[in-house]
Amino acid sequence: MNAESGSARHEWLWAVGLTLFAAALRFAHLGTWSFWEDEIFTVRDATRFPEILNINPIPYAVIAAALKVFGVSEWSARLVPAFVGAISVPLTQWSGRRLFNRWTGRLAALFIAASPWHLYWSQNARHYAFTYFFAVIAATAFYLALESNRIGWTLTAFGATVCLGLSHTLSGVFVLGIVGYLFIRWVNRKRTPLSDRWRLHATIYLAPFVLAGLVILFTPSLYAYVVGGWGRTMWARSVVYVVMALAYGV
Repeated sequence: MNAESGSARHEWLWAVGLTLFAAALRFAHLGTWSFWEDEIFTVRDATRFPEILNINPIPYAVIAAALKVFGVSEWSARLVPAFVGAISVPLTQWSGRRLFNRWTGRLAALFIAASPWHLYWSQNARHYAFTYFFAVIAATAFYLALESNRIGWTLTAFGATVCLGLSHTLSGVFVLGIVGYLFIRWVNRKRTPLSDRWRLHATIYLAPFVLAGLVILFTPSLYAYVVGGWGRTMWARSVVYVVMALAYGV
């Protein structure tokens, strides 16, 4: 066995071991405790999906499917978030390895597997496990797009960001993180050269979001939908709350 194949085997062993560890934590006692308030709202809307199209359709769609297959219970409502939480661990390992090195990926995956925050939301019939999953894909894919100069990674980043926004509307501000990353890379372009096609990657990724924002802004019905309901509750709160909520989304 050569060094490269041995290293790949070790990566797989780490990924499998950490995923099993994460799954054991996330599926243990999954239906033991009763729904809390926000989970009740999720189950209520999921049972009426897609007749009632929620602003966060991905979590509601998959939870609705689980409820139809396994019936309505705490366990079935939390089943898909727990699964997504578990598979986020090898995804984190892959991301850390591609962005940094093997041990960064392994330690990052271990951190997420044992993270009380990630574990808690993986055992909730809510959207946060989905947002982490898609955010990791989007951030890593955009980095790889610039580094490898491949449009496929740019399209992957765009698709994952769309899924991120469809998992939790507020997480759409993740795009600002990509803008900030592009700005930092541009400022430091002499030390870390950018591909000649970086503007193309940025345009492919950002242009649809800019266009969508303009359409919403100048379409009264869409604008009213965004700022009404949940939006009205969000923007009516204190400036500190709004800033913290947007920072959390990024």
